[in-house]
Amino acid sequence: MKYKITWFLLHTVALLPLPVLYAISSTIWPILYYVIRYRRKVTRTNLQKALPHLTPSQIRQTERNVYRHMCDIMVETLKQAHISDAELERRITINNTSLVEEMAKKGHPVFVLIGHYGNWEWSGEIIHRLAIPEKKTYIYEPVANETMDLIMQSLRHRFCDLLLPKKKAARAILSLKREHQSYLVGFISDQRPKRNSLHHWTTFLNQDTPYMVGAEELGQHVDAICIYLHMEQPRRGYYNITFEELQPVEGEEFPYTVAYLRRLEEDIKTAPHLWLWTHRRWKHKRPTV
Repeated sequence: MKYKITWFLLHTVALLPLPVLYAISSTIWPILYYVIRYRRKVTRTNLQKALPHLTPSQIRQTERNVYRHMCDIMVETLKQAHISDAELERRITINNTSLVEEMAKKGHPVFVLIGHYGNWEWSGEIIHRLAIPEKKTYIYEPVANETMDLIMQSLRHRFCDLLLPKKKAARAILSLKREHQSYLVGFISDQRPKRNSLHHWTTFLNQDTPYMVGAEELGQHVDAICIYLHMEQPRRGYYNITFEELQPVEGEEFPYTVAYLRRLEEDIKTAPHLWLWTHRRWKHKRPTV
């Protein structure tokens, strides 16, 4: 019942035009930033350590832009419940789809590596624009709150019928390999690993950073091609998405994952406010030998 009531209320709000939702976003972000101070200390510390070349005033301006964009992501994600395909096609430009389709024609599964950058929720629109592979799915991390988890699943089904919770992903992907010559799987791969999985480290944004290797490990088992999803925001509410082939980093145990992190790092440095800085990405320290 709680889910139904909450979903009804959110779906009703989603009926509002995007300009109205952006006006709401513009009202919410100063409250989060100045009044509630939601994770502001975490955000500032992350920015100071990751982008030491920025002056204190530039850090504060970037902070404000981070919160503006974060609130825009909230209303854009909510709008998924009630936005036309034509409106999404007008707002999202997708480039180099031939890269994915060529790999699919060769019989390779295609693993698309995504970051918490731009609007990662709207990136699901790529599924509607690809002629092949026919089978497409996304891996997601369930939300701890059951009601919010069901709501996020409902919103994400806008783009994808098959959503795989992270814990069930490996078995499901191996099953897909048996059933389909080629398929696409989307991975958000810039999360912090669990405490018991801090086995692989690199330097990312000037800091020792543990990274997840699930996508590449699975890819090795099914002969998948790893592709980077580059995203730009030319203006509010509009995104350009480009598929890019990853060049493996020599000498690394997981060369495509490290290549993904290097490429994501470039994007973050270009437009830092488009990344999700409010999480404790560098909570753990690299163990000393």
